Amino acid sequence: MRALSALLVVFLHVTSLLIPQQVWIEKSGPLYLIAPWLFRGEVGVGVFIFLSGFLLSLNIPNGIKEWKGFFIRRFSRIYPVYLFVLIFAISITRQWEFNGFINAIFLFPNFPGTLWPSPYLSTAWSLGIEWTLYFLFPLLLFSIASRRFNYVLIIVFCELIILYGHFMGTDFHTLVYGSIIGRLIEFVLGMVLALNFSWIRGLSKSVFLPLVALALVIFHFWCLWYLLANGSISESYWRLFQPLAESLFAASLILISQLNYSGLFKIISKPFVFIGVISYPLYMTHMIVLDAIKNSFEREINIAIQIVFIFGLSLLLAWVVHELIEKPGMKLGRNNSHQRNV
Repeated sequence: MRALSALLVVFLHVTSLLIPQQVWIEKSGPLYLIAPWLFRGEVGVGVFIFLSGFLLSLNIPNGIKEWKGFFIRRFSRIYPVYLFVLIFAISITRQWEFNGFINAIFLFPNFPGTLWPSPYLSTAWSLGIEWTLYFLFPLLLFSIASRRFNYVLIIVFCELIILYGHFMGTDFHTLVYGSIIGRLIEFVLGMVLALNFSWIRGLSKSVFLPLVALALVIFHFWCLWYLLANGSISESYWRLFQPLAESLFAASLILISQLNYSGLFKIISKPFVFIGVISYPLYMTHMIVLDAIKNSFEREINIAIQIVFIFGLSLLLAWVVHELIEKPGMKLGRNNSHQRNV
């Protein structure tokens, strides 16, 4: 799932910055009718947020010491890579702006495209939202666990805030896609799936498979509507259901991953396992490669060749960052949290 979410985001940025997405759609023939979610790469962020809520709720910390370890591990997984990319981006742009640096170092901005320096950190806007959700996680967990249907109240409250924000003049894309409000819905729904996971896995295949198929069909037609309604610039009130549609897709992927697969499928899936391992560095660094290739070659070589270069170099850079920065940070976080829990 991490691999798919990262690849969808990379594909979105490649199709948006090298060639306008609408041109890709027009040249894709019937592909956008068969797989409209391919042209909705931003759904990758929704999948990741849902997955975060799901995975965190599968392993609930018990006691203050375990909660401290939880936050240490989260910090050591996310921040070293982010700090490395931030410093690298500043060195590339050769720009310095104190207020921008303070905002970036503390992950204050929570809206797409506002992190400095641009464009290399344009994908890091979601980290501020993710940190906020981590801090809210204990409160959300207590609320949902204490009263079963509190999650419905949380979702309804978020939808009302989005609606109010739109009435006050904020566009739906910022409210649904780029703010903590829209992402909170996906995070909470991921938690709900985890808290009911054993019951769902216990369903018979005659019930389980049709439910998953129905969820994918709903998401398919949602994506198709989204593309036909001008995508992210659409101000239709159907955008209120975007977090729910993306959550359906994420939940379907999680449930599908629980099915038994043949040996051939496991062999084919190995490259995706690798991409899943480096998905976070890939998400953080691919814009650096994309911008470098775009500025270096532009029209000098074929677009297809540029895409191959972008994906190849992005995977290589992500792997290097994973090995040199992410893995040592994760190991240090595990060791520190273990020492504090002893």
